[in-house]
Amino acid sequence: MPSRDILPNGSIWLDTPTAINQRGDVVGFAGDLEFVEGDVLHAFMWTREDGIRQLKPLPHRYTKHVDSEAYGINERRQVVGVSCDADLVDCRAVIWITAHTTDLNDLKGNFPKMLASAKT
Repeated sequence: MPSRDILPNGSIWLDTPTAINQRGDVVGFAGDLEFVEGDVLHAFMWTREDGIRQLKPLPHRYTKHVDSEAYGINERRQVVGVSCDADLVDCRAVIWITAHTTDLNDLKGNFPKMLASAKT
């Protein structure tokens, strides 16, 4: 298969693919065009069928989350990564399933430590 350029958000800087699954789906993160200093990143997923799509940070946090990064994807297109506030103080491990963002800390049961990032 020939190579393809993937430019999330139309950005030409800090486009970082981080994982690919057996289907050829790609996840990663890219810079926000409004924050050229690289302060804000957005997770993305690219598929042959749908092209590029942004994966949103966690909603409804006490400190608003604006940054998201995707680090892994499986064959069921479940994506793991991190969601953070602008200062990178409140960071949470997340999973995106059909573009719905879930805090993995809500799923960890009795595990005593906070999950700050998720990678495959």
